[in-house]
Amino acid sequence: MVCGALTRVVVLSAASVVIGATMTPAPAPATPGPQREQVVQFGRYDYTVDTTNPLPTQADNWPFQVLQRGYAGQVTSLRDAETTKQPMTFLFYVDPMVIRPSDFLGYTTALPASWVQMYHPDWLLRDARGDMIGRSDNDGDIMLDPGNPGYQELAGDNLVAILAEGGWAGIMLDELNQTWSWTMTDPPARYPTVQSWDAAEVALVKTVCGKVIAA
Repeated sequence: MVCGALTRVVVLSAASVVIGATMTPAPAPATPGPQREQVVQFGRYDYTVDTTNPLPTQADNWPFQVLQRGYAGQVTSLRDAETTKQPMTFLFYVDPMVIRPSDFLGYTTALPASWVQMYHPDWLLRDARGDMIGRSDNDGDIMLDPGNPGYQELAGDNLVAILAEGGWAGIMLDELNQTWSWTMTDPPARYPTVQSWDAAEVALVKTVCGKVIAA
């Protein structure tokens, strides 16, 4: 799913979207030499810390890096390791489809789980019995309702505030599932059809994209 100006939106896969960063190719060198490949670094476990490649290798080969916000401190180290003229671009990882009780501060989600559970349990996705829906892999994540306008608005506002505070260039939205069955065992009561589920996800992405791009 893509929304906004193409120079500021990059589709990484069928399940994730990057917004806020400008993908501008580096100018060609005056003399032949190694070209810096325009790719995003996904060599991190859960977008945390790359322990396989030394910092200079990361800095000079992957101009776009995706990190969880909890590992923002590594940005300075990578900046110091840069030896090329093209500065690195840092994006932070977000899974906007869930709340994650195991992530107390909400470093990997759009909003902290404790806040949503206390103030807006109505934003949680439920099945026909009224029970909250978790991910099918039983990892403890609880699905959010992507079509809820209140959630869409606050998620976008919070991510914009994080961008401004942390100096990030953009965000990566992960787990934008093409069908609910891709990640959930029980169908959500509000979205009985694939079309209704798709429309809810598109509305979430449009709202968040719009706020980030306008910021």
